[in-house]
Amino acid sequence: MNEARAEVFVSVPPSRAFELFTGEIDRWWRRGERYGGPDVEGHRLEPQLGGRFVEVLADGENELGRITVWEPPHRLAFTWRQGNWLPQEVTEVEVRFVSSGAGTQVLLRHHGFDSVSSQVGCEVGYQAGWQELLDWYSEASDAIDQREEETCT
Repeated sequence: MNEARAEVFVSVPPSRAFELFTGEIDRWWRRGERYGGPDVEGHRLEPQLGGRFVEVLADGENELGRITVWEPPHRLAFTWRQGNWLPQEVTEVEVRFVSSGAGTQVLLRHHGFDSVSSQVGCEVGYQAGWQELLDWYSEASDAIDQREEETCT
């Protein structure tokens, strides 16, 4: 296996799903040992081609990757480099937002693990990790969708 895949359905249109994933990442990307550790205060995506994906720390930032595709509201891709990998070990994450019935299917593919020799087999952990993150993303989407319905009634 040279890739990790995860997917989730959210009950919002692709434009809202894309905005939640990119502009409101701190609503759903939880902190914890598996996701940056205790020093991470948040995450931010700079919304443009070449923009950075960073962990926000109390004393600065840690760059996780760079945006390689910025096609709102359909597609996003960024490089990914884990902090304990060698400098040349870089993978790519692609996220697609596909209109599906009354919502959006969010499809994530993390690939390029053949370039990672310092942590062989890490794609197995990423498979579970990305699915967990997308499940949290779905919960955040449901909560927002429910609040918006309540304010409209």
